[in-house]
This record gives sequence, structure tokens and C-alpha cells, in this order.
Amino acid sequence: MSDSWAIYHHSEFSKYKIELNTPALLLLKYSGPVSEVFPMKSLCSLVKVDIEFYRDRVWGDYEFNQRSTTELAQEIYNVHSLHLSGGSIELKCDSVPINHSYPQTAMLTLQMYDCELPVFHNLTFLELGVCYAGWELLPNLLDSSPHLRTLVFKEIHLKMIDTGEFQGEKHELKMVKYFLHNAKVLKTLNIRLLMTETKQEKSEVYKKLLKIRRSSTSCRVVIS
Repeated sequence: MSDSWAIYHHSEFSKYKIELNTPALLLLKYSGPVSEVFPMKSLCSLVKVDIEFYRDRVWGDYEFNQRSTTELAQEIYNVHSLHLSGGSIELKCDSVPINHSYPQTAMLTLQMYDCELPVFHNLTFLELGVCYAGWELLPNLLDSSPHLRTLVFKEIHLKMIDTGEFQGEKHELKMVKYFLHNAKVLKTLNIRLLMTETKQEKSEVYKKLLKIRRSSTSCRVVIS
């Protein structure tokens, strides 16, 4: 049996009950709608995973989509290199016309959501693609990857970043620095500080943020 599989969704799949049980599989590439994910079990040997989720003309049940995404994540916990694109990590959707597959403006919202993810102890490389709006899973994913060395964002058309409960911790500043250094067309960075922060603490965070070099000359940093 091959140790590398590429699975591309086809409308005929919906006629059959498919289950993937491949404990020796090393490489997996999946491309298809979130709603059509079939059970994948015994993927403990995976080294590299490339997942591209996209939407059918029917938007589908978002609770089901979230559950499907989380269940898949539980099976690929041993992966070393993970590539996610399309709607892979999108758990909500703003009002976007169905016929607009790649809108000109992408909004990145960093919020903490209750999503049960495994700890990716072996994950050292993570590449993410932007599609539509809502990256609620991102903070959880980063928290679940203690040995992550490289984080890559494929898209460069980010216009707005909104992050809440910011405390100015080292890892938070590192993430903001990455965005400001690489988002070449970024217009606005909204940072909402944690309510418990004192005026002095907020002032220190503000000074640190303003020292970060910005790739986009038109980027405006708004701190509240």
C-alpha cells in the first residue's frame, strides 16, 4: 500500500460511505468541502498533511463543519508539517456572496474559542491560507503546538487584524510583529487590551507596539 495519498473531492463521493483507516500512511493531501469529510482513523504515522477545505454552493451546517474539522485534527496529532488552506480553520462566516470565492478584502479575527484540539507535540512547520473571514481557531492551534518553529501565511492581502484580551506577553508581541512585518497591504491593526491591565501597563504595551516596524506604510495601529 502507498505511504502517500492525495484525495480530491468528487460529487460521486456522496453516494458512498467512505472511511480511511491507514496506520502506515506518511503523507496525506485532502481537498474538498468541509461538509463532505469522511471518517479518517489510525493516522498516527502521518508526517505531512495538506488540507484544503472549500465550500459548496450550499453553505452547510457550521456546527457540523466545526465538529468535522476538530475530529480530523484529533487524528493527525502526530504530524510534523501541516498545511491548511481554504476554509480549513474558518468556524464562522460573515456575509460574503457565494459567487465570490476569493474576496479582495480579508479580515483576520483573533479570538479565543472553546475548541478541543490535541497537543501537536511533533508539529514544527505550520502553513496557513486565508479565505473569507474568521480565524477563530488560530490561537488554540498555536497553543496546541508547543514545538512549532515555523509559521507561514500564504496570503499577503490582509487588510485588517483584530485581536482582543491582549496583555503584551512575549509570544503576543512576536505574533503582532510577524503580521506587521509581512502584511504588506495591512490597513488597520486593532488591539484591545485586557481590562485588568493598569494604565502604566497599558502605556508600556503601547510603547512596545509603536516600536515595531511596519511593512505597510498606510497601516494604522488602534489600541483600546
